[in-house]
Amino acid sequence: QGLYPNVLDVVREYVQNSYDAILKHLNEYHSQDYKTQININGRSLFIADNGIGMTEEQIKQYRYVGFSEKKLGEEAGFRGIGKLSGISVADKLIVTSKSEKSSTRYKLVFDAQAMLSEIMKLKREGKNKPLNELIQDNTELGSEEESTDSHYTVVELYNIRAEHSI
Repeated sequence: QGLYPNVLDVVREYVQNSYDAILKHLNEYHSQDYKTQININGRSLFIADNGIGMTEEQIKQYRYVGFSEKKLGEEAGFRGIGKLSGISVADKLIVTSKSEKSSTRYKLVFDAQAMLSEIMKLKREGKNKPLNELIQDNTELGSEEESTDSHYTVVELYNIRAEHSI
């Protein structure tokens, strides 16, 4: 929780990721109609873009802390940490993405509340568990067929905790 205590820093991370996704799509497909939208619904916040989207392999890699294929100096992010910043402020981080020319939409759900509960339980017992293992144990990956030619990523910070509200 200490790395991203302010929800605005978290939003900035996801807007930066949207920017990078849009630039990737622009460079590959030369389209001009791009958007990043931020919506609030109750205690949940949504950041959506119509950038490059993620393939199955990329959405699986999203679960790894410190893993990023971004190039330093060419893209806003590069360390692979900010993509998981939402788990520090919300009960769940839900990432839905579909890449260009794919007929499959992927949905990755991080149960941050369960993960934090497990961390606290382990600390009380004087135990520890590798972060990547905690994340693997507290995420679900699903997929659905989608027939549209759309490409996008939507990040939902589900139920932002009261101590992180602005």
